[in-house]
Amino acid sequence: MVPSITLSEDTLSALERLARPFVDTTPEHVIRRLLDKDDGRGEWGKTTEEEGESGKLKRTRISSDQKVPQSEYREPILEALAEMGGRGTREEVLQRVEERMQHRFTPADEQSLPVSPELRWKKSASWERMQMVDDGLLRDDSPRGVWELSDRGWEEARKLSPRREG
Repeated sequence: MVPSITLSEDTLSALERLARPFVDTTPEHVIRRLLDKDDGRGEWGKTTEEEGESGKLKRTRISSDQKVPQSEYREPILEALAEMGGRGTREEVLQRVEERMQHRFTPADEQSLPVSPELRWKKSASWERMQMVDDGLLRDDSPRGVWELSDRGWEEARKLSPRREG
């Protein structure tokens, strides 16, 4: 049985105000981040645990050379969406991205994140998806869980593979 705690509405509201979108998905995530004194960048998946001088576990960053850089997911996402007619669910897109990139994944990419069962590479690909929305390559008005090329995204996808049409 998992222990539980009761929070007042005020405390829960305070935790919700401290929550970071797309990082803290439960009140527990907020509490863990605050207790761990996260550096403010919300990069949960880029840490490992090791024993510190006090004998307690401490978190250290995974160096960038230990995992596939986030930007490397851009082309496989564009290619996958173009193959799918420009639109697909997150899981469908990630399945195709995995087929393209699995030979590049490091052991760190294939680890589950400390706060969720999600694999690190999937979180990196999802962060790149957010960057692609910001860059205008993916639509920002698609239904939740659906990734969709914008007109600009189609242009970029065609540059990768001129045979594709959208």
